[in-house]
Amino acid sequence: MKNTVILNNLRFYSYHGVLSQEKSVGHKFVVSMRIDTDFKNAIRYDSVKDTVDYGIVVDIVKEQMTQRSKLMEHVAGRILKVLFNRFDSIQRIKIVIVKENPPVNSDCDACGVELDVTRDDFFDL
Repeated sequence: MKNTVILNNLRFYSYHGVLSQEKSVGHKFVVSMRIDTDFKNAIRYDSVKDTVDYGIVVDIVKEQMTQRSKLMEHVAGRILKVLFNRFDSIQRIKIVIVKENPPVNSDCDACGVELDVTRDDFFDL
């Protein structure tokens, strides 16, 4: 049985980027996640301690989005690290981070990264 906690379109204003404009002006970022875990005990006992508490996940993502980085890949990796360390039950995380209206030489809604990582894969990086 596959069990997934879903967080869609968390919005942040952050200062990630390589260009000086990105570092000083900032951009809107959107983060979405799918977190595979085990719901058996949550189903049985109706206790938040038996699942991945999405309120805590949001707080972790928010904290990591406030720490400036050049690359969205780096931000995503930091988020994964904290989540895997915080919740032993997490088996896999798929995270998507996009920067809205990026500074590219084209009409573009967003650019971003997607990481789909198991616990074992992540700790091999």
